[in-house]
Amino acid sequence: MKKVLWAGILAVFSVISCIFLMFYIINISDKTVDSIKSIQQDFSTSNFKSAHKKAEKLNDYWEENQHILSIMVHHEMLEEIEQSITLIKTSIDISQDPKNDNFWIESNKATIYLENLREVEIPTLGNIL
Repeated sequence: MKKVLWAGILAVFSVISCIFLMFYIINISDKTVDSIKSIQQDFSTSNFKSAHKKAEKLNDYWEENQHILSIMVHHEMLEEIEQSITLIKTSIDISQDPKNDNFWIESNKATIYLENLREVEIPTLGNIL
C-alpha cells in the first residue's frame, strides 16, 4: 500500500513540476518577444541608444534564464535564440541605419524561434503524438 501511495505522490509532483516549467518557458519566451518588439520599435524610429540599452538588457535577461531553460529544452533551440540575440545587439552597434537588413532578419528569426519554443512546450495533440 505504501508503494502505491508513494507512486501517486511522485506522479502528482511530476505533473505539477511539468505544469510549472511549461508556464515558466512560456513566460520567458513572451517577455523575450516583447523585448525584441520594443527594440525593433526603437530601431525603426532611429532611437539607437535606447535600442542598444534594451538589447543589452535582453542579452543579460536571456543569459540569466538560459541555465534553467537548458535543463528543460533542446540545446539547439536555445543556441539559435542566443545567437540571434547576440547578432541583434551586434547589428545595432555596427549600423546606425533603420533599414539595416541584418538587424531585421535576426530580430525576426529570434521572434520566430521564440514562438516555436513556446509552441513546442504547450501540450497539444500534435505535440504528444
